[in-house]
Amino acid sequence: MTDDEATVRRAQRAELLLNDDLVKDALKAIRDKALTDFKTSKPDDIDALRVARLGFDAAEQFVNIFVNHVRSGKMAEERIKRVEALKVKK
Repeated sequence: MTDDEATVRRAQRAELLLNDDLVKDALKAIRDKALTDFKTSKPDDIDALRVARLGFDAAEQFVNIFVNHVRSGKMAEERIKRVEALKVKK
């Protein structure tokens, strides 16, 4: 298996996870809790506000990691197609 093929497989798994209802529900729960914690924190409670922000940021980073895997996989698929097209031309 080439690196591009491995990247495509990883991207496919990442996309499945991003579209999984259980993962979507968990991410929504994390975001909702962070937002609720933020809204209910006192303006001068810096620690509570920081924790709420960190919770939200962690959820976003999780999603972004998977989105980046999906993007990398799409680019790898294009490279594979170009290599295959070059083989056909020879």
